[in-house]
Parts: sequence; C-alpha cells; structure tokens
Amino acid sequence: MSLPFTGIATFAKVPPYDPHHPQVPHAVILGIPWDEGTTNVSGARLGPRAIREASTQYAFSKRGRGYHDLAADRPMLTALELRDGGDVEIVPGALDETFARIGEGVRALAARFGGPAAG
Repeated sequence: MSLPFTGIATFAKVPPYDPHHPQVPHAVILGIPWDEGTTNVSGARLGPRAIREASTQYAFSKRGRGYHDLAADRPMLTALELRDGGDVEIVPGALDETFARIGEGVRALAARFGGPAAG
C-alpha cells in the first residue's frame, strides 16, 4: 500500500519514470522549479514539490493506474499509465543553461514518446 505520508512524494504517488523501461507510459510529469522571472516574492521554484505533495492526497484505484473519484464513487482514468519524471535541474543565474536543460528534458521525453519535438 502506498500511503500519502510514506515513501518518496512522486506526483500522485505514481512510480518514477525510467527511460530504460521497455513499456512507455502514456504521460510523464516533468517539474520545472524555476522562478527567476518573478519580482518581490519568489517561490514558484517550490511549485513542483508542493504540487507533488498535494497530489499524494488523492484516492487511487491502483498505484500508477487511475484514480477513484470520491464524488462519483467510481474509478477514472484506469487505462492511463502515468509516471513522474522528476525535476529539470536548473542553474540559478544562468538563463541560457537553464533553458537548454528544460529543452533537453522535454526533447528526451518527446523522443521517447515519438512526439513532434523528437527531431
């Protein structure tokens, strides 16, 4: 059992993404902890972590497979294979390097999924 308060807080407690695993998931969550464009009050860089923490509170049908909708009292998205790809490692103060790393992360996922950014 994967309780909200145990283990690593991946998005919705789904398994981490493994690019070498033969089965390609339907979707991968990729965090970008960056807020250098903000003024006065920063904190958006903490967003991916906070979203992952909050997402652990949802009710699940089966780990990594769908959710149980409490209001409708039925499972939803049971065919969806979702994984957490972690965060892009940003470089504070190095805008070009940070954007390059974001692009590399997205391109790597797109290549694995056969998307338009694969080229």
